[in-house]
Amino acid sequence: MLSLGRSFSIYSSIQADGGRTAFAGASYSTGLTQSFTSVRYQASKLLTFNLNHNYLRNLPTFDPVLISTGLLDQYLFQGLSGGVRLEFPYRVALSTDIGRSKSSTDKSTSWNQMYGLNVGQIGKTGLQLDLRYTKFNSSFGQGTYEFVSVSRSLSDRLHVQLQGGTQHLNSSLKLELKFKIRDRNRGLAIGPRYFFEGLYTWNTGPP
Repeated sequence: MLSLGRSFSIYSSIQADGGRTAFAGASYSTGLTQSFTSVRYQASKLLTFNLNHNYLRNLPTFDPVLISTGLLDQYLFQGLSGGVRLEFPYRVALSTDIGRSKSSTDKSTSWNQMYGLNVGQIGKTGLQLDLRYTKFNSSFGQGTYEFVSVSRSLSDRLHVQLQGGTQHLNSSLKLELKFKIRDRNRGLAIGPRYFFEGLYTWNTGPP
């Protein structure tokens, strides 16, 4: 990571793996397997730009159920994306990220759009609100993903967060899917060195 003051920073992560035989008899040669590079420029206290590039040679092994949660976005996205974040008074911020990706098996380029609204504090309640809307269009289908998160620190050691989302997928394979995701996350610090965290997830959708 390279940082020049508070206005400009570059972060890069690179991973190289040795040759191996993976699941289903697939074999991979030694070399660069994945990299992530992010460039961030803060033009002012209110305006921030970012540019990201992600390269992934081999898809990792994962549970397909996790796709609907959005937790695999960083690993499944290959390509270039850019975004803008604009800060407003009263700890309100708007952000957007637009990216284009393509893998060797895709017939066309995929476009991804994300729009977000973040409220650092809702009135005097101490609640924090995070809203996100994602739209994607790829060779296998297109769809949207809506996400909402509400969190609050009850004390210096206890933090509670509630998350929920809905995903719609219209696939070229004649599939139309709709998923609903609900998460509950609680974190409790126990002394200066230990903490306890619990997470509950409930997914509903077609079998």
